[in-house]
Amino acid sequence: MKNSKWWSWVGVMALGALLAGCGGSGGDSSSNASLRVANATLTHASLDLLVNSSSAATAIASDTTSAYVEPASGSVTLQLNDAGSSTALATTVPTLTGGNHYTLLAYESGGAVKTVVLNEDYALPASGAAQLRVYDAAPEAGAIDIYVTDPSTDLATVSA
Repeated sequence: MKNSKWWSWVGVMALGALLAGCGGSGGDSSSNASLRVANATLTHASLDLLVNSSSAATAIASDTTSAYVEPASGSVTLQLNDAGSSTALATTVPTLTGGNHYTLLAYESGGAVKTVVLNEDYALPASGAAQLRVYDAAPEAGAIDIYVTDPSTDLATVSA
């Protein structure tokens, strides 16, 4: 994945985790979960999401996140296709908990579409603190370092 695109998705996922931690749609105890798709693929301009073989979200453009859909809780089959296609690019069968919020992150690795289901529900951080979540969607790129610093810090002067 291009480095700049990867970093933008780190920010998107961090923001998603922070927003979900701020309450989202209330985290009720309904029998449905809330699920959205983040399309971080490089070569798939638009994706469709099928939940248990039924269309749930369509035309999710690359570098965007869909609106939430509400699949039933429990074990569900999630399938991603290129928009308008009936051929599966990736399929996963996670167990979703009713009232919880999830992001299905779609990315490419080794020339194939991969997915991971990320739970967005976290306890609020203490006042004056922030929360950051990082998912390494490019393990073939090797080890990564994450620095959270003042913008004026020269990273060349930071020791590992």
